[in-house]
Amino acid sequence: MTLIDTEMKPKNEPTLWRVNVIRDIKFFDYIKTKKEIGMGWATKTATKDLKAFLAEAKSTFQNPKDYSRCKRALNRFALKMKIDDLCWTRDPGPNGSYYLLRIIGDWEHTTDCYHIAADLVNIRKSIWLPVGPVGAVPGAVANSFSRGGTIQRICDPSALQYSKLIWNGQQPQQAYPLEPGGLDILNLVSHEDLEDIVGLYLQAQGWLMIPSTAKGKNTKAHEYQLIHRTSQNGALVQVKTKENINAQSILHDGLELFLFTMGQVHGLSKRVTVISPAKIKAFIIENPSLQSPRVKEWMKYFELQN
Repeated sequence: MTLIDTEMKPKNEPTLWRVNVIRDIKFFDYIKTKKEIGMGWATKTATKDLKAFLAEAKSTFQNPKDYSRCKRALNRFALKMKIDDLCWTRDPGPNGSYYLLRIIGDWEHTTDCYHIAADLVNIRKSIWLPVGPVGAVPGAVANSFSRGGTIQRICDPSALQYSKLIWNGQQPQQAYPLEPGGLDILNLVSHEDLEDIVGLYLQAQGWLMIPSTAKGKNTKAHEYQLIHRTSQNGALVQVKTKENINAQSILHDGLELFLFTMGQVHGLSKRVTVISPAKIKAFIIENPSLQSPRVKEWMKYFELQN
């Protein structure tokens, strides 16, 4: 396995990844101690030759869909993931602590008994930095763990910039170059943070939240219901990150509808008000004292880089 000098500064601009290790906590702790990041798709032969591995995998995973998934995952993990790339993972325990890794070794497939028992046989050597709970990681990173396969690229410039910022703070001798002004506050905060920010923005406009209507209690079609302080009109609120929204699928009982997304909105009508990302950014920057403690922490990083 090729390893880099871990005291050297990274030579290339990193790509940002996440690997979701859904395993028993003891196996997670094992690869953390070994300073590896790993995934499954075991075959019988230990190798560093991807072509040979895939040939054996084709006979091992005879279901075409399984082999296709294996090939796609290994194409990312063994080929597209490069030395000096940054990678997020989290432990499978109840607290789900997050870690930021720097990839320092080439891919290999191992067949030792403990890796096989853990089903973590495709490995890359890496340096692990503990980061903390979900509130300490960018929203784009946290959201990436709720979708996709075992390995996924995180194509978000703010998440990459913040990841480099975290790394540089703990490993200054291995610092990545930072781009000035490279953070977007809306890509740093989580989906839950965005719900809070939009709710605060609307309450500042005279709308009051009805707590019992919060998402998960009565409906999944909206986040919460509002009533206006003076007009007594009712409204629903829907908050998305980058997804597209069809407003007509959410309108209900003659209520107004407030929508926020960084994606596209379809089905607009007189009862629908789209809250733009620019308005929410301005609200955050102009009203820092009104933000939640977690958003205030993200604002510190945002101000540092902007």
